[in-house]
Amino acid sequence: MKAKKVARRVCGIAAVILAGLLLLIGSYLYSARYRISDIDAVTSPDGEYKIVFQAVGEPDWPFGPSHARIVLKHNGDTVAKRRYDVANDGGVLHPDTDHLFEHEVTMKTETDGSFQYLANRIVWRGENELPSPQSQMEVQPNG
Repeated sequence: MKAKKVARRVCGIAAVILAGLLLLIGSYLYSARYRISDIDAVTSPDGEYKIVFQAVGEPDWPFGPSHARIVLKHNGDTVAKRRYDVANDGGVLHPDTDHLFEHEVTMKTETDGSFQYLANRIVWRGENELPSPQSQMEVQPNG
């Protein structure tokens, strides 16, 4: 009878340790692969559109690309999302990362008011050609 109590306690302790380890591993995997962090955002002059630059997870180990995405919002509603990789030798994305490149996202306004993603062009900049910190977003309705 005493052996059963000892066996139950050992199994209970082992289960608690295993649950703790699984929780730690799950937390690490979430932050390394899936956690989305806003890095920077630009709002159009009329306030209707917003482009958000986000980091997705952590860079691939040891010197892999960082994962990012651009989200286009219209009046707070997400219109389009586009994922891509930034080859920066395993560096973590931060607000100063976007001084190295600019994104030109081309969207088409449909007659029913929806949007269609057409292109995302990355314009690389040298250190002497840093873009200005002001919004360079131009919203051009179809005409």
